Amino acid sequence: MKQIILVSLALMLVLFLFPLAVMPDEPLLSGLALVETDELDDGDSEHTSDYIVPFAEDSGTPPPEPEETLSFDANTYVTVIVNDEMTELSLKDYLRGVMAGEVPASFPEEALKAQAVAARTYIMRNPAATFIDDPSTCMAYSDKYDPRLDAAVENTDGEVLMYDGEPILAVFFSTSSGKTENAADVWGGEYPYLVAVDSIGEDDSPGRHASITVDLSDFWAALDGVAPSETPFGTVARTPSGGVSSIEISGVEVKGTELRALFGLNSTNFTVAIINGKVVFETVGYGHGVGMPQYGACAMALEGAGYEEILRHYYTGAEMAKLSPVS
Repeated sequence: MKQIILVSLALMLVLFLFPLAVMPDEPLLSGLALVETDELDDGDSEHTSDYIVPFAEDSGTPPPEPEETLSFDANTYVTVIVNDEMTELSLKDYLRGVMAGEVPASFPEEALKAQAVAARTYIMRNPAATFIDDPSTCMAYSDKYDPRLDAAVENTDGEVLMYDGEPILAVFFSTSSGKTENAADVWGGEYPYLVAVDSIGEDDSPGRHASITVDLSDFWAALDGVAPSETPFGTVARTPSGGVSSIEISGVEVKGTELRALFGLNSTNFTVAIINGKVVFETVGYGHGVGMPQYGACAMALEGAGYEEILRHYYTGAEMAKLSPVS
């Protein structure tokens, strides 16, 4: 009897201990996986934390691909005259050429992005227009692409500046004299977002200071209807930003913009005098002075400003918007 009891107890002990002997060291978690991640504690000591995450269910079909974002620039087309030949270009390709023609690729990234947005906005204000590669009347254009310029276009795809629900007249130029011009003082038209603002950091920009010398005979020949005189220059009227709005020459009032066009001056911010029998113009700044100076944008970017901050500084009251392609 004792032997039967002992055998029975032995069998029960084996049945009790067997599951423990074959049980795995780690817990069995149905449908879950144990994931280890290494984290740094305040940058000093390294420790490991365990997180339980669910297994992905195997449905037999691959997960859906993320929805592709359509490019506005690649799906928008404009008419452009390049090398006297009319052609249709995607906005993306046209902007790449404009960037190559307008700004050095060595500019900081944020300045390049500001330029890309300004150029795109200028185009989208009147996308049905025919654009040309003549910088004197439109935007410069070059087919010498650079990956840094391309990136500025791609990273701002479809972004424009808006005012009252419409793309602004996003004009730009090379270098200011320390302050941009009011559009009304240069062209006579009022644009609330094209007003004078301070622009610093451009002292060493190429072309900021220039001197133009004109023979007296050529000077008087260009000024049709103005009689020559030995002391021709009289009262000078200037804009609040320093540009010459008008100057009296032999008693005749001549606009500063007219003199700039006649003699190829870098800007309307100039002084003029007769020296050694020649007319000498000394200019400060490069361009018409309205909107965003490219070297001003460069200076702001070097100081840490982002492209949106740059654009909002030079285009007062304008807001950023992103255009979507028509599906």
